[in-house]
Amino acid sequence: LETAGERGPEHALAVRVGTDTPDKLVPPDDFRIYVQHTGALRHPDPAVRERLVDYLNAAGIVGGFSMTFCEPDKVAVDKQYMALGLDLHTWRFDGYGGSAPDDHRVIDYNGTQNYYKQKLASGLKRLIIDYEPPVFNVCFCERCRKVFAERFSLPVDECLSLPPKELQAKYREQWGQFRAWQNGQIVKLHCAIIHAIDPEVNVGLCSWRGTEASARSGADIRLFEPEAAFHAPMIYTFGLSYHDAVQETCARTTAPVLPFIELADISQPRSLTPDELRMNLLATGLSGGGGAYMWVGMECFDAQYLGKIRQAVGEIATMREAVPWSRDAVDWLEVQAAANVTRSITVDGEEIPIYSAYPEPFVRHHIWGADDGAVVALLNYDAEKPYTMRVKLITDREGAFEVTPLFPATQPAKTFTSAELRDGVTVRIPPEGLAAVAVRSAN
Repeated sequence: LETAGERGPEHALAVRVGTDTPDKLVPPDDFRIYVQHTGALRHPDPAVRERLVDYLNAAGIVGGFSMTFCEPDKVAVDKQYMALGLDLHTWRFDGYGGSAPDDHRVIDYNGTQNYYKQKLASGLKRLIIDYEPPVFNVCFCERCRKVFAERFSLPVDECLSLPPKELQAKYREQWGQFRAWQNGQIVKLHCAIIHAIDPEVNVGLCSWRGTEASARSGADIRLFEPEAAFHAPMIYTFGLSYHDAVQETCARTTAPVLPFIELADISQPRSLTPDELRMNLLATGLSGGGGAYMWVGMECFDAQYLGKIRQAVGEIATMREAVPWSRDAVDWLEVQAAANVTRSITVDGEEIPIYSAYPEPFVRHHIWGADDGAVVALLNYDAEKPYTMRVKLITDREGAFEVTPLFPATQPAKTFTSAELRDGVTVRIPPEGLAAVAVRSAN
């Protein structure tokens, strides 16, 4: 590598040569993958840029970071990408801190309006606000204290005089709600400024996880709705931790959730493996998420990562085609642990297996659908061991049911009576993998 014309030290890189780029993968309309901070897309040659779009499309990636955010003169480059079908987004860093201005306004309306006009000048229709202000330990000016007291019918004199830590300790629940409300109002002001410029711009918030714990501490992203068209929470983790955070976020919000997934090791101990990335995407899709943003962009991708993105997007497409994803509860099916061999003991020279049917801590399941059909999908977060679960009918419905294996799709569809389905259909989940079946009424 060279910097300013000077060669750096030599490095050896292991290179795996892949096959030719596969055909474009068209993702579901409700599950979209984007890349962030994509320096490779700044290539000066239009023909190379077109090939880079093919490279992204092969993995089902539909959009990325606009060139004009960092280089306003790259309008023609943005327009080329948009003409090629790449859905570009622009950006704003926003937070607040330090001393309040005399009028205590968090937003400078004219300056903010001019900023958005500039960033949207090339016709972009997607904008993400990186909203990361202090969450809980602000603001203790007289104005905020008075509004806090009035909002919760608290003694004004006490709210004005208590030191900040004592005020928070005495009214922790109310202070968390107050800060969440303030953050919601600030975001809505940003959205109003943007939509006054162009009502068609979709505004997303790169912000906190949408969990109950975050909401109690002043970070309730539900209060960004309905002005925010989508949520892009920073869930910089993997495995069960990622799954449970994204599942709760999707369950508690109504706008689409497209988390930022970090591929590098900037905010976490190490980089994600390609399989961990696939599992993150699957967890998002099975929770009802609308896609994801890959941080730090396509520079982190090699053929293995692109292959796993393509695989995950294809798997989500297959499951949502089988039965469209729905928030409605499915009350006629459930998943139970099957009897799995956990260990064996030897008695008089004979090896005897020991079975367990306790809930499996490494398995997460999702069920969606309606009365006439549902998808049951299971994720196994154990990288070494497969697990077996049972899909069971739990109501008094009668008739026949067709069970179609979706993943792994190694067996044909099979019809079961209601009695047989009450006993349960066995589903085996591979290590660090996915299993899914579609269950439909065959009547």
